[in-house]
Amino acid sequence: MNVQCPHCNTELEASSEHYGQTVACPSCTNAISIPAPEAKPVKIVQASNEPKSKSSEIENEILKGSPSWLYFLPGYLTGLFIIFMFSSISAAINETADQAGAGSGFGVFFFWLVILTIIILWKKNSHKFILTSRRIIVINGIIVKNEDEVRLRDIRSISLRRGLFNVFTGTASVKIATAATAGSEIVIRNISNAKKVQAKLNSLVHDMEK
Repeated sequence: MNVQCPHCNTELEASSEHYGQTVACPSCTNAISIPAPEAKPVKIVQASNEPKSKSSEIENEILKGSPSWLYFLPGYLTGLFIIFMFSSISAAINETADQAGAGSGFGVFFFWLVILTIIILWKKNSHKFILTSRRIIVINGIIVKNEDEVRLRDIRSISLRRGLFNVFTGTASVKIATAATAGSEIVIRNISNAKKVQAKLNSLVHDMEK
């Protein structure tokens, strides 16, 4: 225990054998009272015969998902239409030039169809979420993955956001704000069960606050 001499302000270190005694200051020889340490209260926990709840010991996975196919459908169909028009015009030009337009037009259409499908698959699989009994995890990326994680006890608000494609396809994004860091938030994008996710999150957060 460190004590200060009230007479000369010298910092002294007192051993346990001097607790509660009056000793002489080695600097000024005046008497110093060494206080006895306060006894720490002992918390008595009554043993319970009831088994512990599994939910308090194990982190259970509740929901997981990724953006809905419906969200990408309008863009996919629009892309197919543009590709079809582009390949038709290309075929007509080639047919006028060397009578080989049909084959080349189909090749152009197939090539861009594959590219468009790969882009849609990449976007769908590069955003995922996992909801457990303790936290929400949002994963972005396929090769290089970035994970955003928020404990349920830190969530302060849960809201739904809809854009034009969301209105047409019945999807929505779930925006989760947290007080863990000022201005921190994560977003679960363009899912079909957004209301279910919001309701489940609200229920879990409410249970955490009890």
